[in-house]
Amino acid sequence: MKKRIGIFILAFLIDSTIQSDLANSNEKTDQDNEGSFVASRNLAADSATVTNTQENPISQDDMATLIDIIKKDMSGRTVKNDAEEVARQTELTIRLTHAKELMGRHYRKSIVSKTEGISDLRSFVFTQSKISLRNKWKHLAQGIAQAVISESKKYDFDPIFLMAVIGHESSFNPVMKGQFGEIGLMQIKPSTARWIANKFGLYYSHPSDLNNPMVNIQLGAAFLAQLREQFDYHSRLYLSAYNMGASNVNRALSNKIWPKDYVTKVMQHYVRFYAELKKPAKMGKISTTLANNDL
Repeated sequence: MKKRIGIFILAFLIDSTIQSDLANSNEKTDQDNEGSFVASRNLAADSATVTNTQENPISQDDMATLIDIIKKDMSGRTVKNDAEEVARQTELTIRLTHAKELMGRHYRKSIVSKTEGISDLRSFVFTQSKISLRNKWKHLAQGIAQAVISESKKYDFDPIFLMAVIGHESSFNPVMKGQFGEIGLMQIKPSTARWIANKFGLYYSHPSDLNNPMVNIQLGAAFLAQLREQFDYHSRLYLSAYNMGASNVNRALSNKIWPKDYVTKVMQHYVRFYAELKKPAKMGKISTTLANNDL
């Protein structure tokens, strides 16, 4: 189609030249006018032959159709580009809002604030997932990155927050088993998985499903979203509740104890990922795999 449009444009330019030649030849004789017209038409015919087009010059109807196609194509690309830019800026706003929620008064002086100009984390999430996975699990990097990006968008999370939780909980081991029955990347208990699946309408049928990285991340992100709302967006509390349970957090608070150990460890992973994001070499490494699969 693009080749055909290019041919049409060439014919259009030649035809325009013909009309210009005729307009500039008003003072010449009829014989000269006819000769110029014939010569120009021959030029158009020769160009059409070289480009394997039809011998007949493009009709006015075809030209009108061509112009309409070009206008629609240009308009469509503009709308698409505008929509993509709005989506990137929306994701950036969500990421930074959650980052400020997580870091509180420490945000402004943190390395996280130095990444405010980076609006697209897809290639970075993919790259870091692949680096963090052991060799036998590296083929799962794309699916993990897709899940992290999509679930973060669904629940207004910073994608690097989910990466940090995964990093601390399982070190990116998709089949890790915890000492209390937790399973997978985000170390979820089967009983918790079933409760979350029923509440959010997510897929879960058997504990082995938690070995599936995508299912695990969907359930883990939904659980964090539930706790986030339950604890009124207080990051220190909902993160602690993810680790020790909401009832234990409330019990600690009633005793005037603020849990912090788990939160500190997750946030160390969080800042470490952001330190990698800030490195120019890391941001320069764009994944064609992600680009081709529209993460």
